[in-house]
Amino acid sequence: MSWLICVWHCRGELVIGERRGGGSSGRLYRGQYLSQDIAIKIIELNVKNESGTLRSIPAVELLQMFKQEVSIMRLVRHKNLVQLIGACSCWPKLCIVTELMAGGR
Repeated sequence: MSWLICVWHCRGELVIGERRGGGSSGRLYRGQYLSQDIAIKIIELNVKNESGTLRSIPAVELLQMFKQEVSIMRLVRHKNLVQLIGACSCWPKLCIVTELMAGGR
């Protein structure tokens, strides 16, 4: 697994496609990495909730959540879970790249 997604994106190996959703800490996109369909979670400091209100998450808290999620995903392997492909930890640009769930649209 590589931690150089920022570099992958610059070299054109990582293609960020259409937005698929969002949550409390970022947005989810469909994309491709080396011709493989993937999911890209881009983590943001300032996120609009469903009502359009801007919600700011403290940077320290956001970075801790990011590190915890990546650490867990690195260790967990199961046929029913998407696998971690990599992560970008080039602050303030944080993202997590995983396999795209089967049937994920």
